[in-house]
Amino acid sequence: QEQLALYQQKNAQLHLIVHEEEEIKPKIIKLKKELAAVKTFIRKEMESKDKSMMQSYEAKEAHISHELEKLTEQLAILENQRKALAEELEEIKSKLN
Repeated sequence: QEQLALYQQKNAQLHLIVHEEEEIKPKIIKLKKELAAVKTFIRKEMESKDKSMMQSYEAKEAHISHELEKLTEQLAILENQRKALAEELEEIKSKLN
């Protein structure tokens, strides 16, 4: 009974992690697209020599890169937590059977 309750608790945690991962992945994709667009714009601005506009986009690029890095790290942490929980669940399941 105790093992079953533990299994259900860990399984619920696993579902929360998977849900959080699914929320982060589209954000990462969106930021990567934004970053590519900003980098393309910066290259064009460099050619046209509009320094103020270029600096504005370089700041935006730095901000997006930072956000992307944070989300990527968060996703890696979640993936590790998910793997550890999945292993715990397997262990508990084997005790239940």
